[in-house]
Amino acid sequence: MPVWFGLTAALFVVFLIVGHGIAEATVKRRRAREGHRRGSGRRSVRGGESGHGRVNAAPERERRPSAPVDSFPYTKQEFFVSDYELEFYHKLAQMVAGRAVVLVKVKLDDLFGVTGADPGRMHWDRISRRHVDFLVCASKTLIPLFGVELNDGSHRSNDARERERFKDGVFAAADVRLLRCAGQDAVAMERFAAEVELLLCDVPNVVSRVDDRSEWSVGGVSS
Repeated sequence: MPVWFGLTAALFVVFLIVGHGIAEATVKRRRAREGHRRGSGRRSVRGGESGHGRVNAAPERERRPSAPVDSFPYTKQEFFVSDYELEFYHKLAQMVAGRAVVLVKVKLDDLFGVTGADPGRMHWDRISRRHVDFLVCASKTLIPLFGVELNDGSHRSNDARERERFKDGVFAAADVRLLRCAGQDAVAMERFAAEVELLLCDVPNVVSRVDDRSEWSVGGVSS
């Protein structure tokens, strides 16, 4: 038998042994990684216990802990409105006294609804975390008449102006007037009071269109 044939056979055997060893090492590493992955996360099966669902491994640290149902870590805010807002509220309440009432910090999603389709609640979410500073309503019916935004120093940033444009668009789309008062100096308040008077001219018509009764009964007591 030629020498070269023997060498070739020997090399072939060596290659078989080395290849087998590499394959076993690869399998062991793969199993080790899978075991580590199963141990580091909790398996959750979607679709029931039949095994037809998808298995997800989610590390515990990524899950937000849930608060106990009997835990209420809340406290009352010391002030509901700022001193500046309180001063303006009293001025506005005096302007509309006997004809309308003033509500404070009314959420837009309580005041407005979304018309048509709203995929993913996109339009609803845009108003769900916003409010109007003051809402003037008819005294007997609480029908919204117009909103009021008090533009103080916090309204000068670009973000604040963008929020103002958004609120203007929402009120305009719902056909509700939104007044803005630039300050509480004499000139600004005189101009603002004139705008309020113009809008309050429609208050009797609003009340009569809703209910023609001369008396309202609340809890069995006539007012």
